[in-house]
Amino acid sequence: MTATRSARALLFDDAGRLVLIKRMRPGLPPYWTTPGGRVEPSDASVEAALHRELMEELGATAELFGEVHVVEPTPAHPTRQHVFLARLLTIDAGLRCGPELTDGHVVDLVAVDRLTAIDLRPPELVGVAVELAPGSAAASWSSLSRAARTNTVDPSVTSDGSPPVSRHSGQGGRARGRCRHRATWWGC
Repeated sequence: MTATRSARALLFDDAGRLVLIKRMRPGLPPYWTTPGGRVEPSDASVEAALHRELMEELGATAELFGEVHVVEPTPAHPTRQHVFLARLLTIDAGLRCGPELTDGHVVDLVAVDRLTAIDLRPPELVGVAVELAPGSAAASWSSLSRAARTNTVDPSVTSDGSPPVSRHSGQGGRARGRCRHRATWWGC
């Protein structure tokens, strides 16, 4: 089985709510997903793909603190999902440029204590989100912001004109979540 890669965000707003996409289909109960999507061949990195997807789906910009989880592919869902902890910086529905948010797909701000009451897919992300939510023992915006500020921009630009990429010198989230290549540019 050849797995494709996707980039997803546990994206928190400043109130500590998780920014999710609620998906509704006729005759079926609703379910929620984290924003993100497939890593395209033109993406400079998984992080660059996530910035692009956040803009396409939400019209949002975010500060990434590092990869905190990987959802391994299965026969039913053959995509390796790289999950990043992120803080919402801006959101403007007028800037969306992707087809994802149409009828049956709405942005939903969900309090962490409500996560066990909704059908978040994949379900393993509930525990990860609870553990890493702002204010939890594992995460605080101030400590994560200090780690993010240790990024330094690589001034080189690839030959195809893709954006510059930062190299992270610290750790974000928990010990196993290292931000290796944080994009500093996004757009549609």
